[in-house]
Amino acid sequence: MRSFLISFFVTVSFGFIAVGPVFFYLWEIGEYLSAKEIIERQAGSKEVIFGTGLRREEGYKLEALATRRPAIVSLGSSRVMQFRQHSFKYEFFNLGGLMNSIHAGHEVASEIIEAGPKIIILGIDIWWFNETYLKPIVYNNTVSKPYQAIPKLSDVYQFMTYVYRGSINFDLSNDHIGLSGKRGDGFGNDGFRHYGTLLTGPSNQEAKFKDTFSRIDSGSLRFEYGLVANQEHLEHFKKLIDRFEDRDIDVIVFFPPFASAVNSKMDSLGERYSYVRVLKTKLKQMDIEYLDYTRADLIGSNDCEFIDGFHGGEITFLRILRDMSIKTSFIGTIVDTGAIDKLINTNTGMVTSTTNFPTGDREIDFLQLGCSKSRVGLSDYPMSRGG
Repeated sequence: MRSFLISFFVTVSFGFIAVGPVFFYLWEIGEYLSAKEIIERQAGSKEVIFGTGLRREEGYKLEALATRRPAIVSLGSSRVMQFRQHSFKYEFFNLGGLMNSIHAGHEVASEIIEAGPKIIILGIDIWWFNETYLKPIVYNNTVSKPYQAIPKLSDVYQFMTYVYRGSINFDLSNDHIGLSGKRGDGFGNDGFRHYGTLLTGPSNQEAKFKDTFSRIDSGSLRFEYGLVANQEHLEHFKKLIDRFEDRDIDVIVFFPPFASAVNSKMDSLGERYSYVRVLKTKLKQMDIEYLDYTRADLIGSNDCEFIDGFHGGEITFLRILRDMSIKTSFIGTIVDTGAIDKLINTNTGMVTSTTNFPTGDREIDFLQLGCSKSRVGLSDYPMSRGG
């Protein structure tokens, strides 16, 4: 028995020696902060980026929503994460990532209504209405899971995976939070999604939109083919709009953009994506007004301003807001058109206006499209800090 206990404690001791430094490092960089603590740190400095490499972040955004109670929110999938506070005259928060389907929108609707925003800028993805991609289900009001930062042994495995990939920034001098945040990948205090290392290194997977084109060719991973927009999806979407508007919340519905090369690729397949045309027709028949930014070139954007084939960058979304301010009168009263125009003029062809990447790098032609990536009328890097 004595020898067993000695062996047990020796094993435990060696185990602690092996994993203890990992847990200490994760604690030191903020991976085990609560959502409330993260929000408080970000409130103290608009520069702080939070990005965890270990868990889902939806609960963090809902906690921030409840804490901040902004007048304006953007809602949708990751494709709407590029709206930022600096574009608005009133308090704004980006809820991008909380709604990856119509059903998910219903799941968080009560919490959004409780926070009391006056305006929701709602980006809708075409595939939400394609039953080939997603079958309709009855929506419910499930309470979202809170953000939990509890140490787990699996954290050690994930950490070692990041080390193996060379994806750890061991510089503890910056104030950013989390494994991803330390590299400049994560959310600002307004919910905006920073893509630090993606923009500063060449992309092998999505170079020249290779990954998106592969999805289109195979009709998979959101780019499934479809003939007709599902009516049940449409009715559930109408009910979601009604839930917000019944609480006197104005909803601006829009289609987020695709890169021009991706639009051309989808157009070349003819009727395989005919459900998109049907969808837009049915929305009008149901008196659901929307703004269509599927083709970003129509508002002056180009493929150099894209993160990938179906995620427009910050500058593209500045252009969207500028166009919204012209086409929707009250949007013009809540956005700072002067700031928007200045940022567009000085960052044309860029993905982001941010220049102070934690890695010390600069935005490059990461999609290998032949983009110059030079800012007009601005000094060399580093320069004024991005908000």
